[in-house]
Amino acid sequence: MQGGTRRIRIPISLVGYKARVVSLDGSRVFSGTVIEETKNMIWLRTEDGKVVRLPKAGFRLIITLTEGERIGADGRYLIGRPADRVRAQKRMWIKVT
Repeated sequence: MQGGTRRIRIPISLVGYKARVVSLDGSRVFSGTVIEETKNMIWLRTEDGKVVRLPKAGFRLIITLTEGERIGADGRYLIGRPADRVRAQKRMWIKVT
């Protein structure tokens, strides 16, 4: 570890991770677990048990990793199948404090 930084494992698929999803204008916020992901949409089971379908393009996602680290990305960068994101993943995610 150099300069106080450490590597974090970036998920390929979002399914199973806790997420906070905020609309780009900040007017809508959802929290829960990602239960499904397609090219353009994510399904989120909210904390009250409802399932919400959200377009990736209209939201910013903050994912809590298993190590407790939080990372965020604009949903526009997440459009596509999880396997197709492998090459671009370093550019799209930022660490959230």
